[in-house]
Amino acid sequence: MVMQPTGSRWFATMLVGATLTVLGCGSRGVKEYSVPVTELGGLERAKQLLAAYARGEPVGSEVVGFDQIAEDAKRQDPRRGEIVERGLREIGGLMSRPGAIRDKAREILASLD
Repeated sequence: MVMQPTGSRWFATMLVGATLTVLGCGSRGVKEYSVPVTELGGLERAKQLLAAYARGEPVGSEVVGFDQIAEDAKRQDPRRGEIVERGLREIGGLMSRPGAIRDKAREILASLD
């Protein structure tokens, strides 16, 4: 037997539905924050990569962006940008020798200071 809603049940159901619709999912109390993001310059990006390699981290897919990092570094500081460009090119040629990459990264970092 199917129960037919009575007038008071129907009204109560509609009242609860309307209340939930108006109140929503309780988003009150949620605060939005803005976090400023500063983009790193070419030299800073290069130094971060080189520091990671100097710690022994492997070279990953970022290798495809070496040219852009070097160009950005040269725009920022032509002399040090040339060092970055030459160093990243050498690191690209050492992909099968992780120990050599670590040593080369340390050498490049020392020459950038």
